[in-house]
Amino acid sequence: MGAAAVLILGLLPLLFSQESTRDRALNTYWTGMAYAHDAMGSAATREFDRSLAYDPDSPLPRLAVADLLQQDQVYDEAIRELEAVREAHPDLVAPLLPLARLYERRERWSEAAVIHQALIALDPENPEFHNGLAVAYGAAGFLNRAEAEFRKALALDPDNAAAKNNLAGMQQAGLATADSAETELGPQAVMALIRDQRLAAAESVLALSYRQAGADSSQLLFLEGTLHFKKQEFNQAVAVFEALRPKYEKNPMFMHNLAAAYASVGRFDEALGIWSDLVRAKPENQVFRASLAQAEQQVLQAAMQARGAQAHALWDMLVRHFPRKADYADSLAAHP
Repeated sequence: MGAAAVLILGLLPLLFSQESTRDRALNTYWTGMAYAHDAMGSAATREFDRSLAYDPDSPLPRLAVADLLQQDQVYDEAIRELEAVREAHPDLVAPLLPLARLYERRERWSEAAVIHQALIALDPENPEFHNGLAVAYGAAGFLNRAEAEFRKALALDPDNAAAKNNLAGMQQAGLATADSAETELGPQAVMALIRDQRLAAAESVLALSYRQAGADSSQLLFLEGTLHFKKQEFNQAVAVFEALRPKYEKNPMFMHNLAAAYASVGRFDEALGIWSDLVRAKPENQVFRASLAQAEQQVLQAAMQARGAQAHALWDMLVRHFPRKADYADSLAAHP
């Protein structure tokens, strides 16, 4: 045998040993898929386990195992496999679709809604995802939210048969408003829904109004902040109101809403400053006075319970905003 042949034979084990673990993972995965195609479930599962051992980060074997478990109607095990993929790969759509269906099959509607929300976060323009979320909301008893999501689906695709039929079914049962009640768009329509406490419908009409008017509408942005506040999403409300402050700083009611949002997230120094200015400018306004007094009491209670540097900071805040109250100055002196 020639020297070259001997060299090649000597290199063969090295060449094979350099096959990447990812390649091995893919090879065993496709072997498992072939077994699964031939209804050889045990052999397929064995190959998927081998593939996962080679590449623990790959979602493919777990997705395949979950599919086999669904075929065998072992639904809770399938859910666990898909949740594992979802946790490891939160930006992957593949585990979410079957996971939503499994939760629906098990009538675990709140969990199904969470999965549909995750799908929407990945693809917000997909009407099927909004329709799926609406179905989950409806089954869980959140009828206003269901109606809003059906309308979002139809705003994205007016011919979507599933959303059309589902919304029509709610309307026939008296569980959703007639179409004519939702056709009006714009700030007035959103405000009317917020006043009626129909917050899910207001959110839907707000989204449609943005699509019609553009995202630069300051009136709609103000209503978005108001809607966040009504839904107790206070951090989001603060962010929206702060963005609008340069435009509406001269508007007393806007500043009142900003102060209320600040107070709701614990930013009392800023809230007290705004309400103090409002009371000085409009001393006859009982809403501003009551809000200032309520915030003062909240800070006072916190100051009386606090110790050390935190107590000093709270008493200092009260002295700055209420300089005529000698008790506050005395308490500040007692907490150096």
